[in-house]
Amino acid sequence: MNELHSLHAIIEGRKLNVCAYCRVSSNKDEQETSLIEQIDFYSDLILNNPQWKFVGIYADDGFSGTTIVQRKQFKQMLNKALNGQIDIIITKSISRFARNVTDLLSSIHELRVKGVEVIFERENFSTLDMKSDTMLTIYAKFAEEEAESISRNVKWRKEINKKNGIYFIPTNLFGYTKDKFNKMIINEKEAYWVRKIFLMYLEKIPVKRICQFLEENKVLTPLGNKNWQVSTIRSILRNEKYVGDCLIQKKFVENPLTHKKVLNRGEMSQAYISNGHPAIIERDLWDKVQQLIKLRREKFKINNLVECGNEKTKHTSEWTYFAICPYCYKSFGLKTSYSTKRKILIDSSNRDVLTCMDSQTIYVDVLEKAILQQMHILYENLPAFRKAISDAYESQKDTFLENKKIELENKISSLQERLIALDQSKESNIELKQELKVKVKELMRELSKIQTQNVNSSIIDNLSTYVSIIKQSKNINDLSDISFRDLFSKMIPVKRNKLIFVIGNFDKSKINIEAKTLFNGTITYKERATIFTCEFGIVIHA
Repeated sequence: MNELHSLHAIIEGRKLNVCAYCRVSSNKDEQETSLIEQIDFYSDLILNNPQWKFVGIYADDGFSGTTIVQRKQFKQMLNKALNGQIDIIITKSISRFARNVTDLLSSIHELRVKGVEVIFERENFSTLDMKSDTMLTIYAKFAEEEAESISRNVKWRKEINKKNGIYFIPTNLFGYTKDKFNKMIINEKEAYWVRKIFLMYLEKIPVKRICQFLEENKVLTPLGNKNWQVSTIRSILRNEKYVGDCLIQKKFVENPLTHKKVLNRGEMSQAYISNGHPAIIERDLWDKVQQLIKLRREKFKINNLVECGNEKTKHTSEWTYFAICPYCYKSFGLKTSYSTKRKILIDSSNRDVLTCMDSQTIYVDVLEKAILQQMHILYENLPAFRKAISDAYESQKDTFLENKKIELENKISSLQERLIALDQSKESNIELKQELKVKVKELMRELSKIQTQNVNSSIIDNLSTYVSIIKQSKNINDLSDISFRDLFSKMIPVKRNKLIFVIGNFDKSKINIEAKTLFNGTITYKERATIFTCEFGIVIHA
């Protein structure tokens, strides 16, 4: 099946660009071992073919074969192949390439049009053979049914584990780690801060202040970020795992072909296991904190509005550190206007004397209307909002890894060119060629680890929280009924009539008054006899 490509290589005067695609175990340790083994195997296979040039190995986790959407490495490989950067793709089997018949055939067709060959080792055929379509369809259908069977088996195993009180806790759960036997053990360094969070909350210290306390002490979030979110602290305070318990099956996979997880609202049975693993928080402290959370929630629902003269206004804490001046970086504080008697937010640097000439005061009632309207706009555009969050995460990931990736790719390319030069040279230097191949394999290992690496991001971790708050806003006309601070981390008042709401980890260095905002809207309000328009939109800090 390779004679045709050998002929093409001779005609074009170049080696064919060949890569390998695989899917590896979702278990982190097994994934790394499997990836290294496959890199070594395919490196030897491709580098030892004088007609081929090794251009990488692309790997996705083992549960993503049923849909292309979740396979980032597959999509990257496909794009490169369609852009002429890859001539041959080698994969172990059809089930490794795709378990979805539609995705498989459409991908093969796209590649075939561009003259790109896919070689399936186990089935021993090439996609450039037009007779392979029937076999592809049959094999893919078997693979798709296998995926559904695996899903049923996984659900069955979870039910058995649930009945036996067996459960698995995420490895990134703050305060815990796992030993060599994969059992949960306490990470005392992080557990110290977990206990601190519970004690501070019991002392009625505001959650926002707890976030600041952790940031001041340079404590990283569960996902390794510097900035703590209120929602993260609240999640820790409500997480029963810290008292040694576990509620099994909070979420479930709705569709085995999409792997979409949804909240369990009674569709699947749940089980609550007590004292199933080591506790960081003592039961007495846990109970007191849960009671305080309940009391605060009830109090907020009933008394979140307080009398202020003849006017009702929200608690000052709702606006504390919410608005940040884009010119002097000072936060805004709540105040009553002497002239209009309206509640306003004012740059803290201007409370006594005017020091920031560019900042303008913000009317609280106008801001409340803008927040509600912004939530309604997001509700009407939820799919686009989810994509915007995902795009922001991908942008962060690409920026974080791109430099190292380019550096490795340049080194590999340089070594490949040296190998090509040695092949074309009349002098035989077997030892040098072997040394260069070993270096290519080492660099390819490092590159593949970077390609499959996921950068932690709280915007992805908090996406379900964002969506939940947005959905709650559908029939709400009063901010007292919703926790908007868990959605918008900050607000940037460019001017009185132009507001930017920040979602994600707020970063002063990212403030840009000319930034292109998303999901924009406007509201009108009256000041004396004049009608004004206030513009607003969101930016995402990944």
